[in-house]
Order: sequence, then C-alpha cells, then structure tokens
Amino acid sequence: MARYFLYYPGSPFEIVEKFISLKHEIMQALAETVLIGVWRSFKVFKRTGAITLYTDKRFKEFQFIPGRQLVIKTYDETNVKKLADTNQWSFSLKDKKHYLNIFAPKLNYEVVTVNHTVMVLADTVSEDKIFFAKEKYWLEHLKSNRMIII
Repeated sequence: MARYFLYYPGSPFEIVEKFISLKHEIMQALAETVLIGVWRSFKVFKRTGAITLYTDKRFKEFQFIPGRQLVIKTYDETNVKKLADTNQWSFSLKDKKHYLNIFAPKLNYEVVTVNHTVMVLADTVSEDKIFFAKEKYWLEHLKSNRMIII
C-alpha cells in the first residue's frame, strides 16, 4: 500500500500558524460576503429591559459595500447623520464570540447572529442589542413591530 505525504516547508508550528491565518482570511471573506448589502434596524432591546421600535423614518443603517467599504448612518425624521464611512473594519473571535470591530471611528459590536435576512449586533459599550433586517425584508419587520404595539 502506497502512502503519500504532503510536504510543506517549515516547522509544524509554522504550518499550524499558516493554517490558522488562512482559516481566518477565509472566514473573514465569507462573513463579508454574507453581509454585503444594506441592513436597517427595526428594534433595539436596551440593557435596562426597555424595547425601542424603529419606524420607516427613524432607524440605523449599516451598508456593507463590495471592496470592504462600510457606511453607517442614522435616520431621524429628516435628519440623516453619517457615523462612519470606512474600510477600516474587521471581524475577530474572542472567548467564542464574534465581533465587528470598526477602527475609524472606534465602534465595536458583538455579532450575536446573522443570516441572509436578519442580523443582531450587541453594542459593546451600551450593551443594547440592535436587530437589523436586510433592506428587502425590512418593511416586513417594521410591520411586525406595529403588530406588537396593537
């Protein structure tokens, strides 16, 4: 029986380091692909237990643009405020939790969950959990907010 070995120059430690580095790059690229698009907030669970329901005139928007650009805006009636327009952001894994780190300006969020329609970010400073929906599904979530009020 013939045995084949893959030869990679370097020590076993260097091989493991290279593997971890490649795995991180692949995970970063995969996460960025899932996030591409416009995400709008539809509710916030405050650390105090209060719930804030957003409207079509008052919300927070994260726009992940191909090429690693991130634009964050807040909308309040007719007032639009740009909080960030940067390519200086990344994901990190710490204590089995994923984080979205924005370096300019300095903002950090724990990525609680994300799929093709909904994303939940926990602000690491205020500890608020912000619920976002992809732009295509956002109005549906706003309608479900109104059902909660009634």
